[in-house]
Amino acid sequence: MQSRRARCAISKAFILGTGSATSVAAVQSDALDRAHGFAPGHIARHSGVDRRGRAQGRSQIDLAIEAGQAALADAGLEAVALDAILHCAAVPYQTLPATAPLVQGGLGLAGGQVAAFDIGATCLGFLAGLQHAAAMVEAGRWTRILVVSAEAVGDFLDWRDPATAGLFGDGAGAAVVGTQAGPKLGSLRVGRIALETHPSGYHAAEIRAGGTRLGQDATQADMQFTMDGRALFALTRRHFGRFVGDMLAVDGLTLDALDVIVPHQASPSALGLMAAALKVPKARLVDLSVNHGNLVAASLPVTLDHARRAGLIAPGARVLMLGTAAGVTFGAALLEAGPSD
Repeated sequence: MQSRRARCAISKAFILGTGSATSVAAVQSDALDRAHGFAPGHIARHSGVDRRGRAQGRSQIDLAIEAGQAALADAGLEAVALDAILHCAAVPYQTLPATAPLVQGGLGLAGGQVAAFDIGATCLGFLAGLQHAAAMVEAGRWTRILVVSAEAVGDFLDWRDPATAGLFGDGAGAAVVGTQAGPKLGSLRVGRIALETHPSGYHAAEIRAGGTRLGQDATQADMQFTMDGRALFALTRRHFGRFVGDMLAVDGLTLDALDVIVPHQASPSALGLMAAALKVPKARLVDLSVNHGNLVAASLPVTLDHARRAGLIAPGARVLMLGTAAGVTFGAALLEAGPSD
């Protein structure tokens, strides 16, 4: 068995603080049943989700600002300390320009104070943003970066398919990535991050409209999210376990060496299948899916923030963030908590 004390690759990049948009309204599945003409319990039975967040009159930008402010406060920093803002959502505020400049303005930063742009990797957008931020810190180009993922996807759901539409919620999560002298209590050292894409699953989860593919010929149906869950599951079953094993093996680790797994909250059933496929106790996975739903790109930072604030990540713990995304992309990141003293 792999020693649980083997260490991941040493890095100069740390997560200094995390935050979430905690004021998002929680909507019960029964309320959605009534709104869409289903019998009570229909959506919960098909999706496994009892409640999820809904923006309800608040914009995606509002959610991003709330999460960003919470992460900055947790890190003990003001927005003026930032070098850059990366917004990483599956569905942006609009097609062009990027969403991040509006987050910059909402945080009170004037023009020219930071670089602000978007990174898109659907459900793994936060992980891709974290990888970029950590690389820039390692290269010495930036010292403080806000990585934020906000999603408000309610208008893109096709309620003719409640098993899919019932999974998703609105929300936002963020992290401040930067340098520090060494591991400190509450911080997380960013270790190896791996991303791997299988384009054979490109059309298994998509919103067809909004780009050059259909242009002005797009219909209302093209603007709604569609998913072939069986195709995604089959591709993931073939490759995901090997991907995770290979990623850990680079640092001489196995799943036995991990203390906490922070997964993308794809669905309650998907988390059960992930635990079985990876052969790890489900209790080691942080599972918010029943009461949060799938928050798309915001899922990983919200789950990480919850794990930190709930005391699930002990000093010295080794954490693995991982998940899948439309495209189809697999992603994983090793994090290591600061010591107890």
